[in-house]
Parts: sequence; structure tokens; C-alpha cells
Amino acid sequence: MLEKIIRKYYDAIFDYCYHSVGNRSAAEDLCQDTFASFIKRYADCRNAGKIKNYLYTIARNKCTDYYRKNTPVFMEEVPKEETAEYEFGAASLLFTVGYLSVGILAAAFLLTREGFVKGK
Repeated sequence: MLEKIIRKYYDAIFDYCYHSVGNRSAAEDLCQDTFASFIKRYADCRNAGKIKNYLYTIARNKCTDYYRKNTPVFMEEVPKEETAEYEFGAASLLFTVGYLSVGILAAAFLLTREGFVKGK
């Protein structure tokens, strides 16, 4: 049963991790960690209909932990330009995108990838 679950959901969980962290190697590690945690807690998974949601929750938590451990540097990446307007705009964009919560990124991913829409 576990092997069937892993085969069924591995690609979707990997895609979620990859879109969350943007790094293939890190996504592979996070995906493997997700399934390792799932296997450890498999006996506790009471409702078989919720396995997909349970896996996404574990993956989201793994991605959140990854971000906590790997805080990126933002302002050093902003290229110097002649105009103050460009400099302000680029800095604001990097700041805003860099600080979006993993929850918002996860919601955007699930909405586009899985078609999860409130009320459906």
C-alpha cells in the first residue's frame, strides 16, 4: 500500500517542493523527507481519503523549515542603475517577492497545479 501511495503522489509532491523552493536538489531532498515523515506516521493516518492533503501539509512544513534555515539575502542582488526610480522599483519588488510567506506561495501553487478552488 505504501509503495502505491508513493508512486501515485511522488511527482505532485516533488513539483510542489520545486515550485516552493526553486531548487531541484533541495526539492528532491524535501520530497524524500516528506515521504519519510509520512511513512513514519502512516499508522496514524486514520482517513485514507485525506492522504493527498496530509502529504501536501507535510511538504509545506518541510518547505517552511527549509526557508527558515536558508534565509536569502535580497538587497545585494539589486543591480545599480542610473535612476533612483528604477533602483527603488527593483528593490521593492525583490523585497516583496522575497518575503511572501510559504503559505501564499503554496496556495498559488495548489490553485494553479491542482485546481483547488474554494467552494469546489
